[in-house]
Amino acid sequence: MVDAGAVAELAVDAGPPQPAELRLIVTATGADGGFEVVDGQVDPVKQLGIWIPVALADYRLRVFDDGDRIVPSDDTAHEADGGIDYQVMFLEPLRSGRSYRLTVESQLGQQLEGFRDAEVLFKVRGEIQREPKKTGGKKKKR
Repeated sequence: MVDAGAVAELAVDAGPPQPAELRLIVTATGADGGFEVVDGQVDPVKQLGIWIPVALADYRLRVFDDGDRIVPSDDTAHEADGGIDYQVMFLEPLRSGRSYRLTVESQLGQQLEGFRDAEVLFKVRGEIQREPKKTGGKKKKR
């Protein structure tokens, strides 16, 4: 029985805590040795530096091209100052006029230690360079 003078409070279950946003700092190293913060567009580069502000244990960092293919690279990572200093050295420079997507996600498919998977989209400045058509010899008829 509820007392008419008492105010019943409605309890709201917010569920489990929502994952926080993982804020990455991404820099691009140019051909002249200088670097710029990646903020939407960058000059053609062969190396990216990524600062992950927390020391994650179960993560995967990848760079995809505009065809959703992984861009081949040699990567190094080491813990520093409570975070991770991650370096991506591409086997070939990123192509002018193309879009890329850098992702940091959980390796095992679960939550990234209290953070949402991170994604940084950027485009390389310049015009799209068309690839020369491959010239092959004539096929022999048998």
